[in-house]
Amino acid sequence: MTGKDVVALQLAGSFNLIAGRLDRASTGWTRRAFETGNPPGFTLWHCARIMDWGVQCGIRGLVEVARRDRWRSLMAPRYVCGAGVSADTAHEIAQAFVPGAVAEYLDDVRVEVMTWLDTQTDATLDAVPAFRNHNEKVDGYTEPQVWSEIDSLVGIPAWQILARPCISHIRVHIGEVDVTLQALGAARE
Repeated sequence: MTGKDVVALQLAGSFNLIAGRLDRASTGWTRRAFETGNPPGFTLWHCARIMDWGVQCGIRGLVEVARRDRWRSLMAPRYVCGAGVSADTAHEIAQAFVPGAVAEYLDDVRVEVMTWLDTQTDATLDAVPAFRNHNEKVDGYTEPQVWSEIDSLVGIPAWQILARPCISHIRVHIGEVDVTLQALGAARE
């Protein structure tokens, strides 16, 4: 087994975790478990966006799937990838996007990411991408409230960008979604 194999397994797991929560979250999609908490709809949208942004923008320096014609209006580039948004904006995002559309978008991102990963080697994943330069090309990513959330990724190898936002960060948010949905379920009873 290679490092690439481990990364591929973990990325596939991230996609599966997000997809698996999309149906479960539909009834509580826009609800908050507490006043300043994020609704599951925002958190799952953010997870899908992070998978797209991390690979397409952060590593490859390409246009994200969300900024292409099919998804441009749905994914609303003004929200960037959801990093650094307020609780009110997170609630607005959850209200703007439905689970089915996020699921379709996630499928497109999965194909793009996993197809790209198939072409990589341990050596290419160990290369350091021009992360800052890539993000400077996109409106919003270098705004202070966003940049402060992602600037620690400058100067690290591609595999670490995958491991941090696209793997570890996703799992933290999946736990958040699970706890939020449990709290919302308890609140209904």
